[in-house]
Amino acid sequence: MRPNKWEIWLVDMPYEEGIGSKIRPALVIDPQKNLYIVGKMTTHPPRPSFPYEYPMIDWQGAGLTRPTTLRLSKMPKLELSRFKKKLGVIRPVDLINVRAILMRMLSDQLL
Repeated sequence: MRPNKWEIWLVDMPYEEGIGSKIRPALVIDPQKNLYIVGKMTTHPPRPSFPYEYPMIDWQGAGLTRPTTLRLSKMPKLELSRFKKKLGVIRPVDLINVRAILMRMLSDQLL
């Protein structure tokens, strides 16, 4: 099974420092041919100095087990082999908000 846009998967997420990885949930933002752009997810609350972090409202409906923050400021590209298990799909209330944040990000980059 291949991940689809707006699905939440458990992935083997590499550490930013480059050594090692951790299994964590991620939101599929853009499924490309050989790589998938994902939004990292964490149980830590959003950080005020990072405007593109979003606290999921319907995290339970999306298949998550704990309150979750989506870090859109961190969108790595992952190979298919890193995807382990589908957890669910982002719920409509969160999808609307996430799309608005992505549009704001795009707008901020163009200015």
